[in-house]
Amino acid sequence: MGNKLQLKKVTLSELCLIFLLVFWGCSKNDDKVIQETAVQEIEIFTEESQLNTVVTPVNADNSNVFWGTDNPNVAVVDESGMVTGIKKGEVTIFAISEENLKISDSVVLQVE
Repeated sequence: MGNKLQLKKVTLSELCLIFLLVFWGCSKNDDKVIQETAVQEIEIFTEESQLNTVVTPVNADNSNVFWGTDNPNVAVVDESGMVTGIKKGEVTIFAISEENLKISDSVVLQVE
């Protein structure tokens, strides 16, 4: 009658990605000049196996994103957003702002 909660073990590659993102975010030089136009939002849109992002505002000083996947056994994504399916299944692909690691978007894809 209630929904079942399914827990998922974190894979080694996911743990490494989380560590890198946290380490990179914490190692920024706090003495840098604050960017005038900060990223406020990221939105992923799909074109078959190529993912792209729209960063708001469009004139943000740093619109770069990190790409990642929650299940590299099903699909991987490269630094340009190109997804390569490995085997059948569901995978979540995410983009995280290089400027502000708290800003991200994700899409769920089915690999056939």
